[in-house]
Amino acid sequence: MASLLEAKVIRSMCFTASHRPSPAEAQQLIADVLPAFERQQVKLCLETYEQISSADLMALIDLFPSPWLAVCLDPANCVAGLELPQQVIANTAARVGNLHIKDFAFSRRDGWVGF
Repeated sequence: MASLLEAKVIRSMCFTASHRPSPAEAQQLIADVLPAFERQQVKLCLETYEQISSADLMALIDLFPSPWLAVCLDPANCVAGLELPQQVIANTAARVGNLHIKDFAFSRRDGWVGF
């Protein structure tokens, strides 16, 4: 699909709505597909988000020294996981291959306790 679209980066995540692989299973899934990404010279970038801490994401990514596996950095997503954007940036900076940037702000909803 990347070849047909002439894509050089594919953004993905560790979990889906119906599948939450264990760390060992996630490692195996990456090991299974990474050679194809390397052959096609397409970077697979796993996005930072609240479902997995940036430290755990980096522990997974760092198992693979390949330059074709990287981070899609979205520091706003991790706030819902109680990580500060600066912390996420610092944790992932060495392996960032793509940025997902958006404006975001914290606000209190009327009648709600949280933000």
